[in-house]
Amino acid sequence: MSRRGLLAIADLIVERRQDLDKLKEEIAKLEAEGPEKAKALAGKRKKLAEWGAYTAPPPWLKAPELPDNIREVLIGEREELGFYSTSHPLDHTHLPKSDSTTDVRESGSGRWLSVSGVVSDSEVKMSRRGTAWARFRLEDLQGACPAIAFGDSAEGIVDGAVLTVRGVVESRDGGPVLKVTNLKTLERW
Repeated sequence: MSRRGLLAIADLIVERRQDLDKLKEEIAKLEAEGPEKAKALAGKRKKLAEWGAYTAPPPWLKAPELPDNIREVLIGEREELGFYSTSHPLDHTHLPKSDSTTDVRESGSGRWLSVSGVVSDSEVKMSRRGTAWARFRLEDLQGACPAIAFGDSAEGIVDGAVLTVRGVVESRDGGPVLKVTNLKTLERW
């Protein structure tokens, strides 16, 4: 079944559940009014029993199981589509509490941030002095931001690596860039 179909069914289940809750409230009011409302109460209870069977989610409505080879699937999606469609590598990695790429894009120059994410579009180059530097995108579940790293930090930059980086936001090329001062590799995808 398509995602649209599943969402439509989920919406129907939520609406039915809300109707069921209203019916339960009406029954509670009728019970509080006493025995003179017994006939109306019996009709509502019958309706409640009928609706109860329809409000339970169907057994086939489950989140899809992720394959055992999720790494290969996600790497293939990223290479072929340019984005992750099944899930995101960060969904399968324990991340420390950190800022997001949105904070990088919205904060001004000079703010220090710690951001966890997946490296993409990385370019590692050598300077004239012979030290490494890297330009890359750091992606998290909220979006992506450009980043740069120099020296030892640049050597850990590889596409698909899940990192936690610490750096300062600088304005470069007309937008905010995270200048990485240190990083910790959490996982390689």
